[in-house]
Amino acid sequence: MDYYLFVMTLALINLALVLSFDLVIGWAHLFSLAHAGFVGVGAYSVAILSTRYGWPMPICIGAGTFLAAVFTMVVSIPAARVRDDYLVVATLGLQMILTSYAVNSQFTGGDAGVANVPSLFGVDSRWGKLGISAVFVAAVAIVYLRLVRSSFGRSLHIIREEEVTAKSMGRNVFAIKVSVFLISGALAGFVGGFYASFLNYVSADFFNIFVTVQLLTMLIVGGMASFFWWHRDWHRHHDALA
Repeated sequence: MDYYLFVMTLALINLALVLSFDLVIGWAHLFSLAHAGFVGVGAYSVAILSTRYGWPMPICIGAGTFLAAVFTMVVSIPAARVRDDYLVVATLGLQMILTSYAVNSQFTGGDAGVANVPSLFGVDSRWGKLGISAVFVAAVAIVYLRLVRSSFGRSLHIIREEEVTAKSMGRNVFAIKVSVFLISGALAGFVGGFYASFLNYVSADFFNIFVTVQLLTMLIVGGMASFFWWHRDWHRHHDALA
């Protein structure tokens, strides 16, 4: 039974990560390959702050979310100015830098990683961690739905379909791209913090380029920007504006 609970918790964590990834890939059509790196920033932040400095886990997760947002901001400003292959190369480069640093730095524990990461709220049971993961998924889903059903989400859709039209309508395309990168990366760091507390261990192998490819595969198979429960509402708003 513990095995099935473990798999269910991992499935919920991946669902939350795919939702955060869908904001930048599905809605903005910005092909980023650094998403797993942002997850790793959140996870390592939680692991290091909790094991070496004794910070409470909720504060560690908040700090991990903030640091992931900072790293996202660093790459989003130049990345938002390029498109297509150039964006892929820029984000792939950041992913490789983050992975290489995690593997080779003593600060991150190198190949050994960081062990003995405390569980969130001291919950060590499989059922408890499953329940907490459901709360994290719900939090990410709420943020996701609030964004895509807002005027910000409609701006993303317009930019995705026709960027020139979005500019002619007065949309600040650069600011919107940077914002969606920032939100997506912050959510990735938020989930990554729980991921570290769930496994009680962090290693660079959990956040390399292959993890980004796995998340991208999940997103493509599941359908980008195609969650059905808000789809008709969006079209109704879009028709009203037309």
